[in-house]
Amino acid sequence: MMWAIVAVTYIQNVWGIKLLPALELFSGVLHVVLWGVLVIVMLAIGRNASADFVFTGWVNESGWGNSVVAWFIGLLPCVWCIVGMISPPFPLLLKTCNVSKISAVQ
Repeated sequence: MMWAIVAVTYIQNVWGIKLLPALELFSGVLHVVLWGVLVIVMLAIGRNASADFVFTGWVNESGWGNSVVAWFIGLLPCVWCIVGMISPPFPLLLKTCNVSKISAVQ
């Protein structure tokens, strides 16, 4: 799967560069439209919760008995893709960043 992503981006950048502005415009419009759709759907069918539950409530349905463990395990995927960006300079930093970004997509 990783090589498929690399191949598609390579083909897009080498031969499909003329399509890139139209693709970016389509992607931008789609993001705005689908954001509006999401807001409407969530307002229509979402459950209403009190402000106390939203800002101070904690729900742990992960199966872990310790809430701190559940919090950090949930945080790991978010941190994984930027681990190489904040590390001290190493000779292979660029390779490390790219590998961590591509493996986070898988």
